[in-house]
Amino acid sequence: MAQLWGGRFTKETDQLVYNFNASISFDKLFYEQDIQGSKAHVMMLAKQGILTDDEKQQILDGTFHVFEGPVYDQNGNEVIASGVVPTFEEINNFNFLVQGVNGSLN
Repeated sequence: MAQLWGGRFTKETDQLVYNFNASISFDKLFYEQDIQGSKAHVMMLAKQGILTDDEKQQILDGTFHVFEGPVYDQNGNEVIASGVVPTFEEINNFNFLVQGVNGSLN
């Protein structure tokens, strides 16, 4: 099976990672139930006031974009302009942590 993370790391992959991913072919059988569960979770988050009704509807419609700008880095610099949705390639190549996230890039 091809590695989903191929080309991203230089060290040997730990056996635990292979064990974790061994169920992917089995998990594919339950994608519909997984989606139903995720939608139910979104409904609960909205009911509890954690998500707004607008956020809930965007998530259920598939139009919610986690990285839609404005996004700021840890230094407060705008790295994604307001209203801009970065491409998958741009997201995959982020070399910063967003504002409010504690940590560092190695």
